[in-house]
Amino acid sequence: MQASSGMKFFARLIIGVFLLVANAAAGVYFFHRPLIESVSETILAGAGFERPDAHLRDVSVSRLRYGEITAADEAIRLSDVELEFDLRELVFDRRARAVKIGAGEAAATFGADKTVAVRGFTYAPSGEPGGGAPFDAVTLDAFRLRVETPKGPLTATLNGRFDLAHGGAIKAAFSADAAGFDAAFAERVTGDIGLAFNDDGSFTAAGDIVADLATPVGAVHGAAMEFDGVLRDWRAAPLSGVIDIALRSSSIDAGDEDALASGLSGLIDEDGARSLGVSGDFSVGFSQDGVDLRLDGAPVRVTGLRGGGDLLVSPRDAPFASWRDGRMSVSAQAELAGGAYRGAAVIDAASGGDGAWSYALTGHLSEPSVSGFSFGEVTAASEGEYRDGKIDGVADVSALVRKADVGRLGVNNLPVSGRVALGVDIAAREMTISAIDENCLAAPSADLSLTGQDLEARLSGASLCAADAPFAVISWSDEVVADVAGVLSAKDGRLRIGKTTMAGAPPNVRFTATHEHETHTTIITGGFDGGAILLNDALNLSRSDGAFRGGLVGEALTFDAQIERMRVAQARDVEFVAPVAVNGAARLENDVVNFDFDVKTPSGAALGHGAGAHEVRSGKGEAIFSSEDVVFARGGLQPQTLMPVLLGVIFDASGVGVGEARFSWAPGVVNSAADIEVADLSFGGPTVAVTRTEGVSGRVDFTNLSPVKTDGPQNIMIGKVDLDALKLEDGRMQFELPGDETLHVVVAEFPWFGGAIGAYDAVAPLSGGAAELKLQISDVSLDDLLSYFKIEGLSGEGRVEGLLPLSVDNGKARINEGVLSANGPGVIRYQGKMTDQAAGANQQAQLAFEVLRELRFTSLVATIDGALDGELSFKIFIEGTGNIPIVAGGKTQRIDSPVRYRISIDAPLMRLIDQAITSTNVRLQIKKAQDQAAAGRANDEAEPN
Repeated sequence: MQASSGMKFFARLIIGVFLLVANAAAGVYFFHRPLIESVSETILAGAGFERPDAHLRDVSVSRLRYGEITAADEAIRLSDVELEFDLRELVFDRRARAVKIGAGEAAATFGADKTVAVRGFTYAPSGEPGGGAPFDAVTLDAFRLRVETPKGPLTATLNGRFDLAHGGAIKAAFSADAAGFDAAFAERVTGDIGLAFNDDGSFTAAGDIVADLATPVGAVHGAAMEFDGVLRDWRAAPLSGVIDIALRSSSIDAGDEDALASGLSGLIDEDGARSLGVSGDFSVGFSQDGVDLRLDGAPVRVTGLRGGGDLLVSPRDAPFASWRDGRMSVSAQAELAGGAYRGAAVIDAASGGDGAWSYALTGHLSEPSVSGFSFGEVTAASEGEYRDGKIDGVADVSALVRKADVGRLGVNNLPVSGRVALGVDIAAREMTISAIDENCLAAPSADLSLTGQDLEARLSGASLCAADAPFAVISWSDEVVADVAGVLSAKDGRLRIGKTTMAGAPPNVRFTATHEHETHTTIITGGFDGGAILLNDALNLSRSDGAFRGGLVGEALTFDAQIERMRVAQARDVEFVAPVAVNGAARLENDVVNFDFDVKTPSGAALGHGAGAHEVRSGKGEAIFSSEDVVFARGGLQPQTLMPVLLGVIFDASGVGVGEARFSWAPGVVNSAADIEVADLSFGGPTVAVTRTEGVSGRVDFTNLSPVKTDGPQNIMIGKVDLDALKLEDGRMQFELPGDETLHVVVAEFPWFGGAIGAYDAVAPLSGGAAELKLQISDVSLDDLLSYFKIEGLSGEGRVEGLLPLSVDNGKARINEGVLSANGPGVIRYQGKMTDQAAGANQQAQLAFEVLRELRFTSLVATIDGALDGELSFKIFIEGTGNIPIVAGGKTQRIDSPVRYRISIDAPLMRLIDQAITSTNVRLQIKKAQDQAAAGRANDEAEPN
């Protein structure tokens, strides 16, 4: 369309000159030369020339010649203007046979509004060329035309002869350093175009142009184009017909500083030239409806791609480009063929003439590699708008990242999919990728590695969701810089750093990162929360909350983390050490993580402080934890809160404990040790078999905490063990935890009624299961023992020993065939209410109780069997002598007589003893009354109203 306007302008310019010459020739026979020149200038001004100046050279009956015609202070300068005419036709028909313009020049301006203005000349629509033109032919001889454009001037030299009846030929040779518009222009332009006009009204165009073409998205260098076409009816407007254009050679240089070059740099073959070659055949069709650009024959071919092969651009059903009523549309499909990469794309774009383009693009690509990224299958569908060098749109993307190197970070086998918003500023060389609504990018899996580090990681079920910033802002103006932000979460993860392993659900990570590609620098900051991770198959880390900052500069990796809260627990079915809450800080530098931490119970009670270090490459590390004075109190902190294995073993503890724990680890191994010291510790138990243990003091050294193991036998002092019916005081205990989930009691001994009672070489499980031990009684005073039971009238003399095998299961104790025996002769005396009652009974009962008044035994053996909280079976055998009353001659006299007693008793002896003790202990009576009242109130509250 612009070419048509230029031809119209040039035709009008020729007509204007002809009218000048014709009118001047008509008056030559009536006026002198000065008058002819004056009339000529008047006619030129009327034809549109500004301040014309005409210099007539000579006049004849068939020719009028001007030496020079100028306008607008020589903005237009025409030399050797000659008019050939028939005098009658010139005078009466105002028509000439031919106009010849020799060397001359004119200047025009092709403005940003796409309109043409000739300096010094204004033409009117009445000058339209056509069948009514006032001449038959025009000849141009080296006419120079200079066209000014916003980017620079284009200079053309015109030669040829044109006959309105029979046609002719005109050739134009043109050149420019730069010409065009800011949006699109050409540089280093040279070319020749020839127009041949035929008798039948058709005309042909042929020529060559070589230029560097610049567009909003980049430059095409050395575009060598051949023109060849046929148009119809040059005598009428608008033009119609087809011009064929052959683009034989051109290149897109990836080394240039333009947006297209930067975008295509990843497609260049690394082993070949740093440019892409472009060639193909086009046709331009002119019609009354508009102009169509089509791709003819073979597709347009782009060569020099990485991996070999070509990019083929083919038409679709519609023209490649169309211009209609100020609107333009583009429709094409592209395919990668013959090389390492395979792919295809389809694009449709349209512009309303206001500079804005709408577009829709779909495509797929197999095995591409761009700037350190190697992909598998990549599919995308995008639509949006392009305006003023900016793209705004949305895209649905699915890609498999086979390998990506971001600095020293390597990413492998990462499928990514999602819907994002795209913003590209071509002039600023910046691209923004943002979330749409609350959509996230999904990454089902990913493998990660770090160059220079023995690190492997894998994420499963990962997603990247938007934070308060775009997913990524990528700039390539001076150097490639990427700012990435978002919230990264994953259902599962595996991490190995050296010989350190982590597995489980990683924390949710909120981060912002900046990566500078040229300097291999990555800086990342953010925070984390949640997660459930197993560390080295030994510790569970969960419920985390904190912040971090990391840096990867060349080969140097640094990382700082501030942990506000984290739950740490042993990875065991039965935890020896209870879960704790940890807060602290960690720093990674020179492949060593140094950290310190404070430890609290989940309820917030302070337990102590620790510090340690971890060697990343070897997977080895250590930490030391020192506790504060840990105060146990009823209703407050309890030992089982810290050591769950004590749950059900001891309860209601009070006292103070302090200790230090030491941990060390290596791949697959965690070692631990501790020193714990308690002072005046009291508690209920151990187990329900013991009512309460009081006054425990001593130090225990552990060589391992999982499983729990002591440093050989340990010694503690025990103030009191209360078995309700049995009170043991001022004892000592030597025990060992051998690391097999059992407690080995070497000796637990208490003084008892002038002798001793204790357990020796006993083993009990820590899990609270069934346990068996032997309670040994040594050299106990029979008198003191009987006095403790406070049975009225019962006393004795002698020493007792025995062995009571005990089995404890679920807190219930049982004596299994226990034996008590006297270790020498002694005396049993009983004279109480039962003696008086027997006096009124039969003679045999009276005799038996008479002997018990003072039974001097030589042997006393008792077997005991049964549950302590139920009925006990006693079988007692006593052998000795006693005074038996004999009535003879009306007199009673006492004589010594051998006696043997066999007594069997089944009775809840422990309960009876407890009742007997309670009856003489006012304090116990008050406590039992309070307990019964409390139980009664609880029952009343439970009953419905």
